[in-house]
Amino acid sequence: MAAGGCSRLSSGLQMVLDRNFYSRPDLSDVYCRIAIITDRDEAGTEQDFIHEIQEILNKYNVSRESCLSNNAWIRCSMSNQMGLTAVFYVLLMVIPFEENGAMETFLLNAVKNEDTYDKEIIEKCSCFVEQIDPERKYLTTRRYVTKAKFDTYFSIRTPVEQYAERQKILKNVKWEKYTGIQNAFQKLGEL
Repeated sequence: MAAGGCSRLSSGLQMVLDRNFYSRPDLSDVYCRIAIITDRDEAGTEQDFIHEIQEILNKYNVSRESCLSNNAWIRCSMSNQMGLTAVFYVLLMVIPFEENGAMETFLLNAVKNEDTYDKEIIEKCSCFVEQIDPERKYLTTRRYVTKAKFDTYFSIRTPVEQYAERQKILKNVKWEKYTGIQNAFQKLGEL
Protein backbone atom coordinates (compact mmCIF):
# COMPACT_ATOMS: atom_id res chain seq x y z
CA MET A 1 0.00 0.00 0.00
CA ALA A 2 1.04 3.57 -0.40
CA ALA A 3 1.06 5.20 3.02
CA GLY A 4 0.90 8.74 1.65
CA GLY A 5 4.31 9.97 2.74
CA CYS A 6 6.94 9.07 5.29
CA SER A 7 5.00 10.70 8.13
CA ARG A 8 2.23 8.12 7.60
CA LEU A 9 4.38 4.99 7.40
CA SER A 10 3.73 4.10 11.03
CA SER A 11 -0.05 4.23 10.58
CA GLY A 12 0.32 2.03 7.49
CA LEU A 13 2.32 -0.51 9.48
CA GLN A 14 -0.32 -0.43 12.22
CA MET A 15 -3.02 -1.23 9.64
CA VAL A 16 -1.00 -4.22 8.44
CA LEU A 17 -0.41 -5.48 11.97
CA ASP A 18 -4.11 -4.99 12.77
CA ARG A 19 -4.93 -7.27 9.86
CA ASN A 20 -2.47 -9.84 11.18
CA PHE A 21 -3.98 -9.54 14.67
CA TYR A 22 -7.54 -10.03 13.38
CA SER A 23 -6.55 -12.81 11.00
CA ARG A 24 -8.61 -15.93 10.35
CA PRO A 25 -7.98 -19.05 12.43
CA ASP A 26 -6.11 -20.66 9.52
CA LEU A 27 -3.88 -17.52 9.26
CA SER A 28 -4.52 -17.44 5.50
CA ASP A 29 -4.91 -13.67 5.38
CA VAL A 30 -1.76 -12.81 7.36
CA TYR A 31 0.72 -10.53 5.67
CA CYS A 32 3.84 -12.67 5.68
CA ARG A 33 6.24 -10.18 4.04
CA ILE A 34 6.08 -6.52 5.02
CA ALA A 35 8.46 -4.18 3.17
CA ILE A 36 8.66 -0.60 4.42
CA ILE A 37 10.34 1.64 1.85
CA THR A 38 11.15 5.31 2.31
CA ASP A 39 13.83 7.78 1.38
CA ARG A 40 16.62 9.20 3.49
CA ASP A 41 15.85 12.90 3.77
CA GLU A 42 18.06 13.75 6.72
CA ALA A 43 21.01 12.26 8.59
CA GLY A 44 18.96 10.68 11.39
CA THR A 45 16.23 9.25 9.18
CA GLU A 46 17.27 5.60 9.40
CA GLN A 47 17.58 5.49 13.20
CA ASP A 48 14.35 7.49 13.59
CA PHE A 49 12.44 5.02 11.41
CA ILE A 50 13.93 2.01 13.16
CA HIS A 51 12.90 3.45 16.53
CA GLU A 52 9.40 4.29 15.30
CA ILE A 53 8.91 0.83 13.78
CA GLN A 54 10.23 -0.88 16.91
CA GLU A 55 7.71 1.03 19.01
CA ILE A 56 4.85 -0.14 16.78
CA LEU A 57 6.10 -3.73 16.81
CA ASN A 58 6.32 -3.56 20.61
CA LYS A 59 2.75 -2.20 20.79
CA TYR A 60 1.57 -5.38 19.04
CA ASN A 61 3.87 -7.62 21.14
CA VAL A 62 5.80 -8.67 18.05
CA SER A 63 8.86 -10.74 18.85
CA ARG A 64 11.87 -10.52 16.57
CA GLU A 65 14.73 -12.93 16.00
CA SER A 66 17.17 -10.08 15.44
CA CYS A 67 17.38 -6.31 15.65
CA LEU A 68 15.62 -4.28 13.01
CA SER A 69 18.10 -2.82 10.53
CA ASN A 70 18.15 -1.28 7.08
CA ASN A 71 17.99 -3.62 4.08
CA ALA A 72 17.56 -6.88 6.02
CA TRP A 73 14.58 -9.20 6.34
CA ILE A 74 13.80 -9.76 10.02
CA ARG A 75 11.78 -12.81 11.13
CA CYS A 76 8.93 -11.79 13.44
CA SER A 77 5.99 -13.41 15.15
CA MET A 78 2.90 -12.25 16.99
CA SER A 79 -0.24 -13.73 18.43
CA ASN A 80 -3.49 -13.03 16.68
CA GLN A 81 -6.78 -12.37 18.48
CA MET A 82 -7.29 -16.11 18.97
CA GLY A 83 -3.85 -16.66 20.48
CA LEU A 84 -2.43 -18.33 17.36
CA THR A 85 1.11 -17.42 16.34
CA ALA A 86 1.51 -15.67 13.02
CA VAL A 87 5.03 -15.63 11.56
CA PHE A 88 6.05 -12.89 9.13
CA TYR A 89 9.10 -10.97 7.92
CA VAL A 90 9.73 -7.23 7.99
CA LEU A 91 12.11 -5.39 5.65
CA LEU A 92 13.04 -1.75 6.22
CA MET A 93 14.56 -0.03 3.18
CA VAL A 94 15.72 3.53 3.64
CA ILE A 95 16.89 4.59 0.16
CA PRO A 96 19.53 5.57 -0.79
CA PHE A 97 21.50 3.37 1.59
CA GLU A 98 24.77 5.26 1.62
CA GLU A 99 23.81 8.93 1.60
CA ASN A 100 21.06 11.39 2.39
CA GLY A 101 18.63 12.05 -0.40
CA ALA A 102 15.16 11.58 -1.69
CA MET A 103 13.86 8.70 -3.76
CA GLU A 104 13.66 11.09 -6.72
CA THR A 105 17.42 11.74 -6.49
CA PHE A 106 18.10 8.02 -6.21
CA LEU A 107 16.04 7.29 -9.34
CA LEU A 108 17.64 10.13 -11.32
CA ASN A 109 21.10 8.87 -10.33
CA ALA A 110 20.19 5.37 -11.53
CA VAL A 111 19.11 6.78 -14.90
CA LYS A 112 22.27 8.95 -15.11
CA ASN A 113 24.50 5.95 -14.46
CA GLU A 114 22.95 4.00 -17.33
CA ASP A 115 22.45 6.58 -20.06
CA THR A 116 24.88 9.36 -20.98
CA TYR A 117 22.31 11.30 -23.00
CA ASP A 118 19.83 11.36 -20.11
CA LYS A 119 22.71 12.10 -17.74
CA GLU A 120 23.42 15.34 -19.57
CA ILE A 121 19.75 16.34 -19.50
CA ILE A 122 19.45 15.52 -15.79
CA GLU A 123 22.57 17.54 -14.95
CA LYS A 124 21.37 20.54 -16.97
CA CYS A 125 17.93 20.37 -15.34
CA SER A 126 19.55 20.17 -11.92
CA CYS A 127 21.73 23.19 -12.63
CA PHE A 128 18.70 25.11 -13.94
CA VAL A 129 16.64 24.37 -10.82
CA GLU A 130 19.52 25.35 -8.51
CA GLN A 131 19.86 28.74 -10.23
CA ILE A 132 16.32 29.68 -11.27
CA ASP A 133 14.99 30.84 -7.88
CA PRO A 134 17.95 32.49 -6.10
CA GLU A 135 15.72 34.17 -3.51
CA ARG A 136 14.02 30.84 -2.76
CA LYS A 137 10.63 32.47 -3.16
CA TYR A 138 9.09 29.31 -4.63
CA LEU A 139 11.62 26.57 -3.99
CA THR A 140 11.64 27.23 -0.26
CA THR A 141 12.84 23.84 0.97
CA ARG A 142 15.36 21.21 -0.09
CA ARG A 143 12.41 18.87 -0.69
CA TYR A 144 10.91 21.30 -3.24
CA VAL A 145 14.25 21.66 -5.00
CA THR A 146 14.60 17.88 -5.23
CA LYS A 147 11.09 17.43 -6.61
CA ALA A 148 11.61 20.29 -9.07
CA LYS A 149 14.73 18.59 -10.45
CA PHE A 150 12.83 15.34 -10.89
CA ASP A 151 9.81 17.03 -12.48
CA THR A 152 11.98 19.19 -14.75
CA TYR A 153 13.71 16.13 -16.17
CA PHE A 154 10.37 14.47 -16.87
CA SER A 155 9.02 17.69 -18.36
CA ILE A 156 11.79 17.42 -20.94
CA ARG A 157 11.49 13.68 -21.43
CA THR A 158 7.67 13.69 -21.69
CA PRO A 159 6.64 17.30 -22.44
CA VAL A 160 3.02 16.64 -23.39
CA GLU A 161 2.27 14.11 -20.68
CA GLN A 162 0.34 14.90 -17.54
CA TYR A 163 1.45 13.84 -14.05
CA ALA A 164 -0.56 10.60 -14.17
CA GLU A 165 1.05 9.74 -17.48
CA ARG A 166 4.52 10.35 -16.01
CA GLN A 167 3.65 7.99 -13.17
CA LYS A 168 2.63 5.41 -15.74
CA ILE A 169 5.93 5.89 -17.56
CA LEU A 170 7.86 5.43 -14.31
CA LYS A 171 5.97 2.22 -13.61
CA ASN A 172 6.69 0.94 -17.13
CA VAL A 173 10.42 1.74 -17.14
CA LYS A 174 12.43 -1.46 -17.23
CA TRP A 175 14.09 -0.64 -13.89
CA GLU A 176 15.64 -4.10 -13.80
CA LYS A 177 18.19 -2.95 -16.39
CA TYR A 178 19.47 -0.18 -14.11
CA THR A 179 22.28 -1.56 -11.96
CA GLY A 180 21.80 1.05 -9.23
CA ILE A 181 18.20 -0.02 -8.82
CA GLN A 182 19.12 -3.70 -8.92
CA ASN A 183 21.66 -3.35 -6.13
CA ALA A 184 19.45 -1.24 -3.90
CA PHE A 185 16.29 -3.28 -4.29
CA GLN A 186 17.94 -6.70 -4.18
CA LYS A 187 16.09 -7.70 -0.99
CA LEU A 188 12.72 -7.15 -2.69
CA GLY A 189 13.62 -10.03 -5.01
CA GLU A 190 13.00 -12.31 -2.02
CA LEU A 191 9.30 -11.51 -2.12
